[in-house]
Amino acid sequence: HVPGASPISGTHLTREKVFGFFGELALRSGGTFKAGLDDVYGSDRGAVASAKARGSRPGKEYDSTYLMRFRIEGGRIREAWLHNWDQAAFEVFWA
Repeated sequence: HVPGASPISGTHLTREKVFGFFGELALRSGGTFKAGLDDVYGSDRGAVASAKARGSRPGKEYDSTYLMRFRIEGGRIREAWLHNWDQAAFEVFWA
């Protein structure tokens, strides 16, 4: 689940849609978008990860922090929610 109203926002339900989402990040940022993991806290039912993201697009720079919340079942991630530290900056960058 990606919040907001940007072209990459929305609920990506299938494996193909999730991989397509990551491909879209690379395409829209000219391959500059990078995310780096800081910390992960979890159990067998869920996890939370904090990370930093950065990238550039013509006339735009993005450098922010976000959280990912995961629901885990049977040892697999079944659902994930993105929580941006600065949602407005996220919207401007991907618009």
